[in-house]
Amino acid sequence: MSQTSFRYEVFLSFRGSDTRNTFTSHLYEALKRHNVEVFHDTSLPRGQHIATQLSEAIKESKIYVVVFSTHYAHSRWCLEEISQMMSCVHMNDQQVVLPVFLDVRQSDLRSFEELIIANHGIKFDQETVQKWRKALQEVAELPDGLHLQDDADGNEKELLDQIVENIRKKLHEQPSVNLPDPHHVFGIESQVQEVVSLLNEPSDDGIRVVVISGPAGTGKTQIAKATFDHLHIDFKNQHSCFLPDVKTTFGEINGKFSLQKRLISNLVPNEERRIDNYHQGIGKIERMIKNQKVLLVLDDVDNEEQLKILGVNRAVLGRGSKIIVTTRDGSTAVDLLKPDARYEPRLLDENESLEVF
Repeated sequence: MSQTSFRYEVFLSFRGSDTRNTFTSHLYEALKRHNVEVFHDTSLPRGQHIATQLSEAIKESKIYVVVFSTHYAHSRWCLEEISQMMSCVHMNDQQVVLPVFLDVRQSDLRSFEELIIANHGIKFDQETVQKWRKALQEVAELPDGLHLQDDADGNEKELLDQIVENIRKKLHEQPSVNLPDPHHVFGIESQVQEVVSLLNEPSDDGIRVVVISGPAGTGKTQIAKATFDHLHIDFKNQHSCFLPDVKTTFGEINGKFSLQKRLISNLVPNEERRIDNYHQGIGKIERMIKNQKVLLVLDDVDNEEQLKILGVNRAVLGRGSKIIVTTRDGSTAVDLLKPDARYEPRLLDENESLEVF
């Protein structure tokens, strides 16, 4: 599954009259200090139905932070938000809900269902009410909620710190790639060793760039990922990155920013991630990797612009760096990196084919 590019990293859902000027305001400021792209609804107009802008913001957010307070379920807008969030989570496993409980506990969400019926049962049809109740039931079963009393001993600052740290970890997680276990892909181990050998050969600048090219379905990504797993132990964790689906992400809305932010957050997790324009992002990446020993895999590149936007070039890399680029053809798309070698995955030989049986 390709990685989705999100406009917002965090969407804040809260009952305005309970927490807007207190806890939620402090949380918003804490997240902004850590350069997290946050959406909250202070400027959105309220209409007869959930605002189109609000609905779009929910769809375009990665992490939903739901601040549960005493009167959360009194608001039909809060209930609409939580319902749509859970729908998004069911459709996209890259989106997650992080419930935060202030003056209520997770077990209290059951009683919220009674509030829904009491406050909204007459005004809204049964289907809508049932949708809201179901969303609350699902949140009540989530395992990773944070509680003001249980997790922070009633200390709001401690809870804020925990929320921020939880979000930062989720944002800095290496994007998962649905690849088969290399040890269960027949014939891949010998090909990984061949790529490793190419990467270990000497070069004048001490940097090696290997391009793995070939048609779709020939195992390029699997070989690149297995090679990355084999080599990354020799690199500082903060200076290695496997960046999947470059072509797909590049073509998405805000995809260029997404590629830059993912590279930054994986190369140096604690680095400031805010980027105001593409050129600033390129400069930031170049400063991060300048004279550093870097292990980098850029998966599925088909355009020179994709390399330029990522700011990766031999002139700034340190000696010992190893770069792998996978591409579907042998075009000039990767010539910007001045590849030292090209590798084309081969079909299984006779002995490897016999292993399948």
